[in-house]
Amino acid sequence: MHHVSFILLYLIPTYQTWREVAGYFDGDGCVGFAVGSYVLRFQLSWADNSIGQLSQLRSFLISRKIRVGNITKSEAQRLEIGAQDAVLQAATQMIKYSGKKSYELSIARDYLMNRITGSEAVERLNRAIIAGEREGKIRHVNIPWTRIQGKALEHRIAVEKSVQKNTTLTSKMVEGIISEYKPYKVSQAQLAAKYGTSRSSVARVLKGKR
Repeated sequence: MHHVSFILLYLIPTYQTWREVAGYFDGDGCVGFAVGSYVLRFQLSWADNSIGQLSQLRSFLISRKIRVGNITKSEAQRLEIGAQDAVLQAATQMIKYSGKKSYELSIARDYLMNRITGSEAVERLNRAIIAGEREGKIRHVNIPWTRIQGKALEHRIAVEKSVQKNTTLTSKMVEGIISEYKPYKVSQAQLAAKYGTSRSSVARVLKGKR
């Protein structure tokens, strides 16, 4: 039994260079992203049935000071880089050696380096899907800011909300909330942001408990 385990371990590839990691990414890697109100969050992930191979990859990434998560399991074993600075580091290195995934990696890099807006990044990924170079669904987002601009806007609005959340609602604001609220279309959170108040205040208005 130990002899078999040793053979299997011997057969699992180890990673010594970014060229090898990029090759693995071309085969089993994915450039993913999540859409926020003002920014995109990119992820780089590998999916494989071999936990040993992903473990070797994780060891390599850690040795290069890339922040990486633990191996998780859904349909297959999965390893993900989610921290945005780590995504930028890894994407920048793999672009040099990647083949079919270099275009997607360059989009993530350019967005994280504030060269393109969130909307531009998603449209470029859409073009890759249309060209048959990327799997997935066409998505449309309205993020006309670079990452640094979106982060600044996100911070400013969060500060404004914290200052305004206890603002007394006028009769006109109450009427607006009641008339504009549409379940599954216009949410309480969206109305709270629009009128500079808390979600609980909006909920009270809609329940007739202003």
